[in-house]
Amino acid sequence: MPATLPAHNSPRHIPRLGFGLVAIRESKVPSSELFVALEILYAGVDVDITYKIIKEGVQRLTGENEYMDLFSIHSPNGGKENRRLIWEVNYGIQHIEEMRAFATTWLPVVNQIKVLTPIHMHPWCQQRGIVEYCKTNDITIEAYCPDAPSKKAHDKTLQCVAEKHTRTPSQVLVRWSLHKGYVSLPKSDDAIEVVTNAQVFDFNLDEEDMAVLDSLDQGNKGAMVRAVEN
Repeated sequence: MPATLPAHNSPRHIPRLGFGLVAIRESKVPSSELFVALEILYAGVDVDITYKIIKEGVQRLTGENEYMDLFSIHSPNGGKENRRLIWEVNYGIQHIEEMRAFATTWLPVVNQIKVLTPIHMHPWCQQRGIVEYCKTNDITIEAYCPDAPSKKAHDKTLQCVAEKHTRTPSQVLVRWSLHKGYVSLPKSDDAIEVVTNAQVFDFNLDEEDMAVLDSLDQGNKGAMVRAVEN
């Protein structure tokens, strides 16, 4: 399995697995050796304010005169005019198609599909419509928090697959997202979780495992908060 995926409409490649929240400045690791991504909740009311928000975010995380490899907006819900200012993630089909009228580069490089809010991406809510659209149009999919909220850790089907491979439920779900071809961004609150989430490249889920996990899909009903409106 390649360590990176191509970012279409861009010369860059994106690491297949993200580490979650990392203290970049405290680590002393040069940002040139990392792939750093940051997002804002909404775009600002105009281009200048949006740029100021982006610049402050870069400085806060990596310091003066540094950069981000990927900057994204958390939600399309700020309205059409806000969506004209910055675009990357959490967009349904309608939002991406809307950009045809004004985007100088189309299609977008990445669409990040979230588990917690507002868009869900895990076996219980697989968002097949937007996934198929992104695949058809060569948009890289980032699956944020594919290990799902802790309430799903005790799912009997998931536990059976985890026991079969002597893995944690979270590791199985991260591996599921990797097998799907997504950039997997598991939620990591501390260094131990970062290490655990990264220990997923020495086992494989077979076709039966994937079929069993895929069968858990409940559509929009499986969303923990709400599903995207395509």
